[in-house]
Amino acid sequence: MYRKADDIVRAKIPFTACLSSLTSPVVIDDFFSTAINDKCSATKTTHFATFPDYLMIQLNKFTIGSDWVPQKLDVLVDVPQQLSLDDLKGKGSLPGEIELPEGGATQVATGNSLFVMS
Repeated sequence: MYRKADDIVRAKIPFTACLSSLTSPVVIDDFFSTAINDKCSATKTTHFATFPDYLMIQLNKFTIGSDWVPQKLDVLVDVPQQLSLDDLKGKGSLPGEIELPEGGATQVATGNSLFVMS
C-alpha cells in the first residue's frame, strides 16, 4: 500500500519514553539548600511511593520555541494496553544521596522528590 503525497507522517513516541523522561534525574543550579543554608547544585529524581488504583495521565504535547512561543508537537504517543510501573517505584535513599532536613521554610522537596546535593 502506498501513501498519498498529502498524507501526514507523524513521529511515534513510545509511552515508556514519556515515563522515563518523568523519572530521569534533573540538575537544579542555584538551589538553596536548607541543610547548608547556601546555594549549590542539586539533582532531583522523581519516583512513586505508592501507586493509585487508577492512573490518569494528561499528555502535554507542547514545547517552547526559541522565541518563547509555545508550539504544539504533532506526534503520536503509543500507549500499550498493559503497562508495568515497577521500575517507577521509589526505593528510598540510594547510596550517596543526602535527604534535606524536614520543615525548612525554603525546602523545595515535595511529594516523593529527593534532592541530592553535589
